[in-house]
Amino acid sequence: MKKMVCALLAAALAFSMVGCGAGASFGSDTVNVGMIGPLTGDNAIYGTAVRNGAELAVNEINAAGGINGKQIAFVPMDDKGDAIEATNAYNKLSADGMQV
Repeated sequence: MKKMVCALLAAALAFSMVGCGAGASFGSDTVNVGMIGPLTGDNAIYGTAVRNGAELAVNEINAAGGINGKQIAFVPMDDKGDAIEATNAYNKLSADGMQV
């Protein structure tokens, strides 16, 4: 049962990153990718794992030339495992120009 819960939580974290979107302003030199997940608190191990994996992917993609020549700017946000914090993180990413 614990493995199933862990797998579902990991999937939810991965989808939270996708939900924040990958946006690029036209004419911009970067593609902004946001992630929302628990980076502190009781569930930090899951959010940290997702963040670390995303950072590895971003570093590899940027080292290979980026996306259509644009570098990825990765912005992880901590929701502390709390719905209100997740909403605040989502609003901050949206206000900072992420496409949501």
